[in-house]
Amino acid sequence: VASRAARRIREGSVVTLKVKGKAGAGAVAFAAYVGGKTYQTWLLQKQTERRLHASEQVLTTVYKFRSALEQVRASYLPAHELDAAEHMLVEAHGDELKSLSNKERQAFVIAQTVFMRIARYNAVWDELPATMALAFAFLDTQVEASLKLLLRQVIIVRSSAEIYARYYEHEGNEEDRVFIVGLRRDIFGSGEEHDKVGAAVSLAVADIEAVVRPLFGPLRTNQT
Repeated sequence: VASRAARRIREGSVVTLKVKGKAGAGAVAFAAYVGGKTYQTWLLQKQTERRLHASEQVLTTVYKFRSALEQVRASYLPAHELDAAEHMLVEAHGDELKSLSNKERQAFVIAQTVFMRIARYNAVWDELPATMALAFAFLDTQVEASLKLLLRQVIIVRSSAEIYARYYEHEGNEEDRVFIVGLRRDIFGSGEEHDKVGAAVSLAVADIEAVVRPLFGPLRTNQT
């Protein structure tokens, strides 16, 4: 009896040891599985957070850009802006500016006003390259392409203003007149139908919103 009891104890000890051994290995495997799943969940959460942060940055930059370009392209040119532009031209060119006709001088002043408006928002334009990098890293390539399209519109407005100032003196025939009208349209716009710059901005913003907005989930609506 004692020997059977001793054997049972020994067997029990062996069984207990095996169970503990299996449980220990199982615990390690389970911990590794849970740890792996936890890491994947954490990684996915971090990636989602980075994408949302990038999306917020992109939208913020895009809306700031759109507002700034609207201010640059405002067709109303108040007297204080024109005076400041002319003063800068006089300081830069002096007698050369005085030698121009009134129309030529006016064209240069208008162009300089646009240049000064663009310079006023340099900080906004400078945000686009960094935003493009975010878009390339975390969002769709279409977003990056649309941001490049936006930046191109500033270049078009600035180039059109410079050409307008230098070409205005050649206005004489119908072809010249049409060309000048086209330049002014690129600078200031003239209705949605003929405003290529405005249309390009609207298209770029819409394409960006189509990619970015769904990442934030459905928009909240006011509940009554």
